[in-house]
Amino acid sequence: QHGAGPPSTLVLVGKDLGLGESLLIAGESGIGKSSLVRAMAGLWQDGVGTISRVSQDRCFFVAQRPYMCPGTLRDQLLYPRRGESVEDDTALIEVVHKVGLEHLLVSPGLGPELIDVDSNHHWWSKLSLGEMQRLSFARLMLRTRGYGLEEDSRIALVVLDEATSALSPEVEEAMYRLLKTSVPSYISVAHRPQLRRHHNRALVLERAGPDGRLAICRLFSMEEYERQLASAGHA
Repeated sequence: QHGAGPPSTLVLVGKDLGLGESLLIAGESGIGKSSLVRAMAGLWQDGVGTISRVSQDRCFFVAQRPYMCPGTLRDQLLYPRRGESVEDDTALIEVVHKVGLEHLLVSPGLGPELIDVDSNHHWWSKLSLGEMQRLSFARLMLRTRGYGLEEDSRIALVVLDEATSALSPEVEEAMYRLLKTSVPSYISVAHRPQLRRHHNRALVLERAGPDGRLAICRLFSMEEYERQLASAGHA
């Protein structure tokens, strides 16, 4: 049945994202937007084709439901590089304040190094999804410029899959402002119309073929995409 399931083939040819550009991926639910961004981030390797991007260590994926590792708040912030040494907590404290999670500095606090599993905080039950999403942005900021990392290890591309879905519009706006000032380029899957203003290009996925099992894409500047939506009667 047309539109009943995800397309089995996505036609994506010659779509480039330049340094300093931002891309919003749009399309109906179930068409494969999340599969596409996971492939872009190097997390999904099924299918045939080539995606060229920066090296894996300079690409950062922000999921809708971030992974919460066992450990202290410090462990959460440094994940997945928990083993890295930190000279002091100044940078950690700064990013926690920037994403609005300063209450976690009071309870449970950054915490000492854990010596047994019973000391672990149960982050899945302690934090709301919105707090987890803000924690992901804190992790990202610790991997971007201004926090002591060498130039060749800083994040150059961020891929976000509904990464602000549980945030209020005001907090979402603040997270994208941080994102825009922290990394050169980013790609988002998001549904809220207000996020269009934080991207300068749009990649629209559409079903094609008699049974809808083929997906094609069209690339627009954001101005062109806004005009297309307005002409179709969408705000």
